[in-house]
Amino acid sequence: MKVSIFTSRGTLVHEVDTLTKELMKRGAEVNVVQPHFSVDEAVGPNFGANFLNCDVLYYRAGLGVAGKYLLGRMTDKNIYSVNKNVLQNVLLGHKLYQAVLVSRAGVKVPQTLLYTTNQKYQEIEKILGSDFIIKAAIGMQGKQVFLVRSEKEYCEALKHLSGDILLQQFIPNDGDFRVFVLDGEIIGIYKRNPKSGMFKSNIAQGGTGQAVTDTALIKKLSEIGQKVSSELSLDIVGVDIMMGADDNELYFIEANENPGWRGAEKALNKNISAAVAEWMVGKNKKFIL
Repeated sequence: MKVSIFTSRGTLVHEVDTLTKELMKRGAEVNVVQPHFSVDEAVGPNFGANFLNCDVLYYRAGLGVAGKYLLGRMTDKNIYSVNKNVLQNVLLGHKLYQAVLVSRAGVKVPQTLLYTTNQKYQEIEKILGSDFIIKAAIGMQGKQVFLVRSEKEYCEALKHLSGDILLQQFIPNDGDFRVFVLDGEIIGIYKRNPKSGMFKSNIAQGGTGQAVTDTALIKKLSEIGQKVSSELSLDIVGVDIMMGADDNELYFIEANENPGWRGAEKALNKNISAAVAEWMVGKNKKFIL
């Protein structure tokens, strides 16, 4: 079994490093691809020769929007492409797109607006209240996400954002939940607690994780996670869900099609890289039958 894993150039992230080792333990030949994409290479006769000679392809990062779409077009039907929809749907990582699909499926989402040029704070305040979230429609690890409590903070936040910008109802909370879904099955659920004085719970922003033990809550979170995974057609996904402190309602925040799982492994004392590797080996066996 041959596996190609695409990732950004530079030092290997924990997930790619540990998944590679777990796959090799299971007899897989792993090619970690850290691509340098260019037009000349893309139109060349040998483009893809060194990474499309595989049974399983897992794209995490490295090619940008256009590059990953081209990769999806080139991938042979005999290759199992993990999270194939990431390569086929360029909107998949767009948080407004995600919110619309998930909301249509019956999952509760915070009230969300698309920012329009020169939109005034007072106009938004009438809809979302004086406190609201402003963030980039495409992003990860809690970057480019701001809590706005005044016109001054609103104007300052806009200086740091570009592209599609979302304005979102602020849900008072004491953290959020990450639901890790693998091929429709729940691998783990943990709560992410924000660092003192912070409103973002992301592990990359200093948040800490703890396992969820409430069985009723686990059931509700699992149902949402599986529904999101199905609606977005993703094999591997981290679904972020928030519980409102005022109403105890569960709100979908976003889906991470390229999830990190170091925080989950620590919070759950579980080897998620091993679970993903085992699934890939099993998936490949089923795929070639």
